[in-house]
Amino acid sequence: MAAALRDGMLEAMFRLWLPLLFAAALAASEPEHVRIQLNWYHQFQFAGIYAAEMRGYFADEALDVEISETRPGIDPPAELSAGRCQFAIYDSKIISEWAQGRDIGLVAIILQRNPSVLLVHADSTYLTLNDLLADPAARIVGPAGVMDPELRLALTALGRDSTTVFPRMKQPDDLVAFARRELDLLPGYLSNEPHRLRRQNIETRALRYTSEGRSPFFGDTLVCRGDLLRDRHDLVTRFRRAVLRGWEWALDNRSEMIALIPTRWPSARQAADATALADEAEAVDSLIDRQVIPLGSVSQTRLETIASTLRAATLPGLVRRDLVWQEPDPDGSWIRVLTLGLGLAAAACAVLFAIAWITRRRLIHTTMSNQRLMDLAEAFFLFHAQAEDGSRLRMVQASPSISSILGASHNGYRSDPDTLLRQVLPDDRPTFVLALTTAIQARQPLRHRFRITHPDHERPRHLLIHAVPRPDTAPVEFDGLVLDLTAEADATEALLEVQRRLQTAQRNESLGLLAGGVAHDFNNLLGAIRGNAELAMVKLPAENEARPRLERVLQAADRAAGLVKQILAYAGKGSIEVRPIDLADECRVLGDLLKHAVPAEVSIRLEVDGKPPLVLFDPAQLQQVLVNLIVNAAESYRGEPGVVRVQVARDRDNHSMVRVDIIDQGCGMDASTQTRMFEPYFTTKKTGHGLGLAAVQGICKAGGARLEFTTAPARGTTFSVFVPVAADSGAQRLQRTPHPVAGKHLLVADDDELMRDTVVQMARQLGYSVDVATGGVEAAKLLADSSRAYSAAVIDCVMPDRDGTEVVRELRLAGDRRPMVLVSGMVEAARIGTGILDRKTRFLAKPFSKAMFERTLLVLLRSDSDAESGSSSTFAAMQRESSVQMALRPKDVQSDS
Repeated sequence: MAAALRDGMLEAMFRLWLPLLFAAALAASEPEHVRIQLNWYHQFQFAGIYAAEMRGYFADEALDVEISETRPGIDPPAELSAGRCQFAIYDSKIISEWAQGRDIGLVAIILQRNPSVLLVHADSTYLTLNDLLADPAARIVGPAGVMDPELRLALTALGRDSTTVFPRMKQPDDLVAFARRELDLLPGYLSNEPHRLRRQNIETRALRYTSEGRSPFFGDTLVCRGDLLRDRHDLVTRFRRAVLRGWEWALDNRSEMIALIPTRWPSARQAADATALADEAEAVDSLIDRQVIPLGSVSQTRLETIASTLRAATLPGLVRRDLVWQEPDPDGSWIRVLTLGLGLAAAACAVLFAIAWITRRRLIHTTMSNQRLMDLAEAFFLFHAQAEDGSRLRMVQASPSISSILGASHNGYRSDPDTLLRQVLPDDRPTFVLALTTAIQARQPLRHRFRITHPDHERPRHLLIHAVPRPDTAPVEFDGLVLDLTAEADATEALLEVQRRLQTAQRNESLGLLAGGVAHDFNNLLGAIRGNAELAMVKLPAENEARPRLERVLQAADRAAGLVKQILAYAGKGSIEVRPIDLADECRVLGDLLKHAVPAEVSIRLEVDGKPPLVLFDPAQLQQVLVNLIVNAAESYRGEPGVVRVQVARDRDNHSMVRVDIIDQGCGMDASTQTRMFEPYFTTKKTGHGLGLAAVQGICKAGGARLEFTTAPARGTTFSVFVPVAADSGAQRLQRTPHPVAGKHLLVADDDELMRDTVVQMARQLGYSVDVATGGVEAAKLLADSSRAYSAAVIDCVMPDRDGTEVVRELRLAGDRRPMVLVSGMVEAARIGTGILDRKTRFLAKPFSKAMFERTLLVLLRSDSDAESGSSSTFAAMQRESSVQMALRPKDVQSDS
């Protein structure tokens, strides 16, 4: 029975190990790529990592390691959790992180002693942390980063809140302040600040956290992702082994590492000279303490001691044994031995079967790699150059791709060192020469980005040169490469253009929101002003001296309403109230009005061809279009005498359009101005706002008109506006029939008190009885009351508690067919929405006249047969019809008032 069981297990293991060993043989052909995130700016502090890469220890473990130095604000555990790296350097805060649920594996302890220190002057009277905190006059600052657990523990033991004990955190210039004795305490690291201060002849000593024994806390640790430690223990072990080998070599060869670090691994955050690196190397060696504790050793007892100490002080502390690296168990059972033997035999068989496949795979891989290298070579070229005259480089040798990148053969750049300089754009040439001269004279690496002209490309090419000087050569010689970054630069430029357009769209959206809010409130005020002026005029006899003043008030209110419409139209929120208008009369009136608005040297000449038909457009919008174009034409003469010709005629090519030409012989526009003339906020005027032509274009597009222009510098500009002809309006006159209003009961709902009162008084003067509602909720309640027989309702579209459009839509869905008049100072008819588009609904834009209000009610309160005739007409068409009818006979409007 046992023999059969053993045979079955062997057979199962053979089937399991064969594919695994086969996959392992394939994976062994390529190094595995991993990334380590460093979290400080010091240099020798990571000498073991650097040495492992330089000496090939990572390659020995079949690892391709990417070393990444951090930026301020980078959190290594967060980088691990996000999967952006597999390994990182951390410190003893890992015990606190475990308590907070971080899945971080502890691979090795590098610095067996805590490097964090609080420095005081050597002659300071402060001996312990308690001495310092007991003195309220002490000038102290806290650590720049997250406070290390040992300091938090010491502060907690003293009954102090670690988050508030320090007035502020350390700043970069605090080292200078401490040297000047402006600070009593300076947080830092044993490998950094004490040595920097000692070089300034300033002696310091470390302030003891406690007076008891040696601290169990440690410093830098090598960590990895928790899932990596659980699932890829072999990978973690190989990485750990390479790093520790690197540290052994770095500590035994400090002088060589100190010479290599500044050139091979320069810090992006902190410069380090040989003296500073030597001091740091000495400190790091003492912090690693390898004479006492084996390099990288992790003690479970030590971790438990730290965790229990933290928990005793009510600080987070936990040891996750499953997240601590441990040596693989060297002992094994007979099953493991047997499995290993069978596995080796299976591996031999697998190799025999797979050797042909692996050879073919490697051949394909080599071919693809060569192709990738050939493709990559098109984006850069390598060179060896010699300095001449202290500011030029002669290309002695270069790879063949120099011809495609620079545009000339290698011989041209070798024979004449100024060939490349002549290609550099004039704007970039001074900085290029300065960088080159500095690198030659100081014998330092050259890294500079510049642009050149290329014979095969219209646009400049963006290049990056990176070169390092050869040691002990005279004259100076450089080895380096030139990268073609044109594609990257084009992508960056395209991104900036998208961002610019997005910002413009956001500004326009903000303007639209502002315009809508202002228009809503302002039109309510204008409605109250205009309505009350009309109501007052009814009470005055024709010969009263106040009537002309009230007529001026009405004119001012109408002009103000026109301005609000213009703002809303530009912001994309206004309504276009089209009506038949005479273009010739409009231009004639504008010509008279603009005589004092244009320079005195410029005259306006109107030329009308015959009698053009009426056009269909909003008068206020048309006024803005013509005013902008005429004023721009007058200003194009720039103080010189000139004439602005305004020609009105029916378009010969399209008889459904009337054409207005605004012609000047002024300065004209160049090509760059023409490309941006319609952009919001673009202007060529010193006091302009850049909204004129942008608004003109928007109004024409919204009103169904077309805008064209021709221009040339110093030859003038012609703007042509094509406006659609109105249909025959003779049949559209409103045939008023007597319609008694006695017994008609209205509901007026508006949240604005002034506007509500004005509408109520208008309705009562017209003979209606009126009830009022101050909001949408109250209006819906009154309309639902069957005891109140309202003939019609006048409801504001937008109210705080409930919009009038919602009230009307709900009534229509319930079958209510009573006439409704929707009014608003911001909403336009076309944007009210579905559900209320019928012949029993009308829309009035605030401010409106008493005559418009009366006509709207008469249309709605006609007999049912009249109201329902032609029911196929849409609400939008009815709205345009009523707008046209109310505008056709101004004499009738005045008589109705």
